[in-house]
Amino acid sequence: LKSKIKTLLLDPIQKARINPDVKVPPAIMLYGATGTGKTTFLDAIEEQSNGGIVIDNMSAELDSNTLAKDFEKRLTSARNKYLELGDDDEPKRTRTMLLINEAEKILSMTPSYAREHLDYALTDSDYALLETYNGNTNLNTNVNHFKGYFDHCSQAPKDANDNERGALTVFITTNYPHLIHPDLLTRDGKLTNIAINPASGANIEAVIKHYVTLSSKALEAAKQIKDDKAIDFLSGISQEAKEKLKEYKKQGKMGELKIDIDSIPYDKIALNCKPTDKKGAYSNDRYRKICEDAFSNYIEKPETSYSVHLGKVLIREQRDIQPKRYAEFKRIHRILAPLEIGEREELTKLEKMGMLDEKFKGRLDYIRMIEQSDKDNLLAKQQLGQMTDEDKTRLDEINENQRLDALSFEEYFATPDEDDDD
Repeated sequence: LKSKIKTLLLDPIQKARINPDVKVPPAIMLYGATGTGKTTFLDAIEEQSNGGIVIDNMSAELDSNTLAKDFEKRLTSARNKYLELGDDDEPKRTRTMLLINEAEKILSMTPSYAREHLDYALTDSDYALLETYNGNTNLNTNVNHFKGYFDHCSQAPKDANDNERGALTVFITTNYPHLIHPDLLTRDGKLTNIAINPASGANIEAVIKHYVTLSSKALEAAKQIKDDKAIDFLSGISQEAKEKLKEYKKQGKMGELKIDIDSIPYDKIALNCKPTDKKGAYSNDRYRKICEDAFSNYIEKPETSYSVHLGKVLIREQRDIQPKRYAEFKRIHRILAPLEIGEREELTKLEKMGMLDEKFKGRLDYIRMIEQSDKDNLLAKQQLGQMTDEDKTRLDEINENQRLDALSFEEYFATPDEDDDD
């Protein structure tokens, strides 16, 4: 996902600082279950832009009655920021990212539109949300305004009077992307949507290691700090842990503390924590809390290694993306990212040839996760004697795909003998 966002957004923004005519996306939509890191991506984008981006958070001030007027003000501010002169009397060309959280509340379709025009089914709870949004906002007016904004807002302004352009990209996050009006989602690539899945496999390993490393760095920094008050400014550990570190510092016991990052069995943690239909999933934010709690426990009882404390917290900590919410996310993702004809076979062949890049590896991993989830459900139905003909066909398809996945390169691409009737 980081690679995809870099390619879609960061790279064009960097090029546009040199050549203003480079096309920068007018809008990016990240969607996924709560806590998977949607807003965090925006912070990372700002940091990695090396001063090329400023963040303007519009989320707290969303008012349907004044939305168009408020957006125009933001666009003017973005235009002025872009045209602001630097020390060389040339425009700084600083771009603006306008953050809108929970965008479904102001940019959804109306219930009547959904009933008349959608080619996918919504649930009763979906319609209940649409009724709420429709009662609180003027959805049609909002959608029409943003359809126009997305045509020009990200383009570089020629001057301060260029009212349509502002070098501004709208960064949308939502938990209900399938309720956003289709005219925005399909508007000639104006609103690119990206799913932020709950971490699985190698991503779980990376997330856990990231937060463990933050705690380790904070601990090592605390050892070097002379002023106890500076410990309060360390990141990656709780306030309770900071107070305990101050006590150790006064007692001269800081040298006894150490986190062995490489001793932690990240692969086994990932296997134990993988998302499942039955158990749900952990959000990235929950992993952060788990690592911070493990550090606090280690500081209290350093005679036991950090790794053991981490394991104990993991065993006790509940998954915060419950099975129902996880199933809902997968349903929504299927609506927005349906499997294309032949896509599964094509990606598998590229993998066998060692030509599958990270972007498409994530897609293939997701397809396989969905297949395994479907298989588990189908086998449960089979045990209960509730399989339909359609279910049997789907199970056979999944079994065949998994059989092909297990083949070596030579076996997968083996050519049958010419005399073989098969």
